Amino acid sequence: MLLLFWVLGYIGVSDRTFWGLSFNDFWREQLTAIYFVKEWLYTWFWNDLLDFFFVFTPAVVYLSVRTTLTSVLGSWLVAASKR
Repeated sequence: MLLLFWVLGYIGVSDRTFWGLSFNDFWREQLTAIYFVKEWLYTWFWNDLLDFFFVFTPAVVYLSVRTTLTSVLGSWLVAASKR
């Protein structure tokens, strides 16, 4: 949740949009102290494996959180509409 608030705060104060911010841009602009490590890893390791950890895994976490929140919200709204 902290990462989500960090990203939303960054989007709020910058000229980026939620759909226009890539994960790589966020790393480059907000995590500059460790961005060189990410670039170095891409020169030494298998790029598809690193894409799995840096791109696919955050997407799965995001989709899981979004699905859970919308399911809870939907259940609550259905229960509230029945009253």
